[in-house]
Amino acid sequence: MAGLWLSADDFRETRKPLAEASGMPCQMYLDPEVFALEKERIFKREWLFAGHVCRIRNANDYFTLTLLDHPLVITRGADGKVRAFHNVCRHRGMIVAKGEGNTRSFVCPYHAWSYDTGGRLIAAPEMGGVACFDKAQSPLVEVRSEIVQGIIFVNLDGKAAPLSESIPDLIALMSPWNIEEMEPAYVSEISGTFNWKTMVENASEAYHVLATHRESFHGISPAERSYSTDNAGRAWTDLFTPYVRADAMPSGPLIPGVPGWASERLSFYGLHPNFLISLAADSIIIYHTTVEGPESTRFTWTMYAPPSMKAWDGYDAYMSEMGPWMDQVNREDLGSCEGVHRGMKSSGWRPGRYSLLEKPVWQFHNWYLDRMLGPES
Repeated sequence: MAGLWLSADDFRETRKPLAEASGMPCQMYLDPEVFALEKERIFKREWLFAGHVCRIRNANDYFTLTLLDHPLVITRGADGKVRAFHNVCRHRGMIVAKGEGNTRSFVCPYHAWSYDTGGRLIAAPEMGGVACFDKAQSPLVEVRSEIVQGIIFVNLDGKAAPLSESIPDLIALMSPWNIEEMEPAYVSEISGTFNWKTMVENASEAYHVLATHRESFHGISPAERSYSTDNAGRAWTDLFTPYVRADAMPSGPLIPGVPGWASERLSFYGLHPNFLISLAADSIIIYHTTVEGPESTRFTWTMYAPPSMKAWDGYDAYMSEMGPWMDQVNREDLGSCEGVHRGMKSSGWRPGRYSLLEKPVWQFHNWYLDRMLGPES
């Protein structure tokens, strides 16, 4: 790691087999130089969750988002094709699109350069006397994107292997849900003062359910029953927690064709760095982490369900239970993540040993170190 104090020796304990390993040093969560390197070696290179296609069902629909320092706009052009663009004018770099909606063009509020939803520059006022100026040479800069099961991902440097070729096994698991046809049913979000990795770790393991969610969730899916599979050679992680009281969970109509295990356990699948999905018998939940700074993170749960669920007689009662429960769990996680981040700043903290229930955290840390230091480190 050029310019940093870190070397492979600093992670010798993390690289050990799970039963012998310890977590990463606090500098990985607190050092601004580490965060700067993460932006280059992870967030620019990996596939990042951007949104669900339900946000752009129709021609000329669009929505905007920011991934670290990169404002983006996702569109469905007049030709029906979904594209992602850097949301900056080719003239002076002004943001050209705001919010979300449906439009035939994006008009830069600075000098009125205009672009259609396919990214073409269609108007550039008072540029007629500029030598060799050609609107066709100044479209919005496209960002590589890919849609997997109705979920939009982007790759900022354009060099990643095709996502669909990297996760065919995960795609096969997701396919019975027809996620592309689903619509959002409930959104719950927290923002806090903690490093993004702290939330990824928290969302990847059920060990913390033992204490953090003792009252809200442990009696339904006890932490000690959780398990994960080996992921060597695989681009994603998993986490399963069998139900002991599935009847205590709010539930809706079963989705036809989903496998039986969806009614028997919580099933989470993580695609690092910012995407996690839970597959349930009646719905899915997508969890995504938005990194706003080295000590500022936003975490969003969105529950998606088949459109038919809203026609179900019990829908309102179901959501009146599910929504507040999701909010409660989020609030509990916020306290834990902020507490961990404060504790890491103490001179008295050293990385602890992993519990065997933290296998997905250990897998994440080794995935992370492969990208930050190289797989041979």
